[in-house]
Amino acid sequence: MAFKASQNASVALLLNPLAWFLWILDFAIWLITFGWVKMLNFFMVQGNMQSNSMPDGSRRKSKSLINATDPDHTTVPSVMRSSFSTHATKNCMGTRKFLGMHKLDGARFPIKKFGETSWQTYGEIGENTKAVGSGLRSLGMLPLTSENSSPEAFQKVTGPHTVLIYEDTCADWMTMMLGALSQSLVVATSYSTLGIDSVVDAIKECNVNTILCNYKDVEKVKKITKDCPSLKNVIYSTNLVAPEDMPSDEAAAFVHGNLHVMSMKALIELGKEFPSDGVDPTPEAMAVVMYTSGSTGKPKGVMITHQNIVASLAGLTSTMIEAGCIKGQETYLAYLPAAHILELCAELANLSYGTALGFSDPKSISSNGACRLTPS
Repeated sequence: MAFKASQNASVALLLNPLAWFLWILDFAIWLITFGWVKMLNFFMVQGNMQSNSMPDGSRRKSKSLINATDPDHTTVPSVMRSSFSTHATKNCMGTRKFLGMHKLDGARFPIKKFGETSWQTYGEIGENTKAVGSGLRSLGMLPLTSENSSPEAFQKVTGPHTVLIYEDTCADWMTMMLGALSQSLVVATSYSTLGIDSVVDAIKECNVNTILCNYKDVEKVKKITKDCPSLKNVIYSTNLVAPEDMPSDEAAAFVHGNLHVMSMKALIELGKEFPSDGVDPTPEAMAVVMYTSGSTGKPKGVMITHQNIVASLAGLTSTMIEAGCIKGQETYLAYLPAAHILELCAELANLSYGTALGFSDPKSISSNGACRLTPS
């Protein structure tokens, strides 16, 4: 026999004395067991609830904001050391060999010509960041201490604690940053598209001791030394420098007045020759002074702590897990300015996730702005 639901079931239920008795009994039990307190508490904290994605695909509710992927790693150096160790043999940073400009028949502008992509592993990058940090210490830079590492205290600091990065997104950019942070130094960032006057302002405001710039900008930096007494060292990268414009000897360093000039390769070798133990910062310590693009006036320095960055990485990696990204098996194309907080955190999040980072720029991410030399 087939059962058919009554079309007036709700009316019948409302008129049923037994149903009313059960409702009243249920409500009385709810009151006696303080169910109303639990309900009030739920609505009071619901606005702050976070849903954390776990590596195994499950989700976990939390009443607090996500502030770290792993409670044992709450600073950038700690997060990166873990990743360098975990993914030591995997590809970490890839750079295409720049071969100069190429003029296509009928084209109005030349395009960039590249050779093969060379990769460095996580283990190799980990060693290079240690060497960069040691090299900076050998050049006279000093770690921040617990007394002067907070954003408030840092504003009054005048010692050699800050490195300025004035370069396009590239492997040297990230290696310099991670090396500096491993020694509790502060990294100031300036868009490579800004004029040299903005660089002077950043150097003065942060008492910058060392600057990373492109080899093509070294002469510009030399000319501002008289206005920047705190600047003592210029480290240059050869990112997108054509073979014919390369320095004759990257291993050589030279002195220009009071300025010490050397390549990133030479800095790494210096650090390997004179190693220094890393100096771990606290989560509340200063990490980055990120200068704005200056689109509405003079660029302003935004102070960012280690815990700010690590919290951002936790949020980003949670999103990556939700998107189905597999740890240690993804590839990320880094081409936006690393001097912007979103790109910086995206690159760091991918590094913490074991992703391979391939470096490019907006004009050469497609065949419209680049070509590759293929073996004949």
